[in-house]
Amino acid sequence: MLVPFSNWLAANPAADLKAIKPDESVTLPLLSGRYEEVIAATFDYDRKARRPSDMFGEDLRAIIELMRWTGLRIGDALLCARSRITGNKFRLRTRKSGAPLTVVLPDHVVAALNALPKRPDVDPDFFFWSGKSKYKSLTGRWQRKLHRLNDYISMSDYEGKSMTFHSHQLRDTFAVTQRILTQYERKLLTFSSRRPAVVLPIRSYL
Repeated sequence: MLVPFSNWLAANPAADLKAIKPDESVTLPLLSGRYEEVIAATFDYDRKARRPSDMFGEDLRAIIELMRWTGLRIGDALLCARSRITGNKFRLRTRKSGAPLTVVLPDHVVAALNALPKRPDVDPDFFFWSGKSKYKSLTGRWQRKLHRLNDYISMSDYEGKSMTFHSHQLRDTFAVTQRILTQYERKLLTFSSRRPAVVLPIRSYL
């Protein structure tokens, strides 16, 4: 015997469910010219500085490049010792997980780090750290400087909505581009197994 549909449920079980709110903490990778816009903002940062002691464009570029090409959290990048880089090889154990990490850095990233201006509050054995300041105060100081870059940035997301730059986007950019390059390498292997290798421009994937 069939039971009428109206008698199956006495009440709607979904009536008490709340609407799903979007996660505002989700960040997007800096692709399609957005990364270049962030780098350009570091030059504007210096041009708008009131005095030479307020110019940190070189330092900001070095931090941004280091995070973009290693996927490091900002704290790990700021605590980076000069001894961790040999040639183009960068070795580190992350502060959070203790996981060993080795990355080959592009030449321009190594050059940016080695060209950093000497500052009295930075230990010569490090790129950004005094060797004494606390982790939270160090990261907070540079997070504020990175956030000020938004005064010179006008970025939109994929829906055309205004997008604010966050340092975590540099890690997202590293992760996404690594995935893209892996897919690119697989395509090359597929091509080479069937016909003479066809080299595709990597930039077309970014």
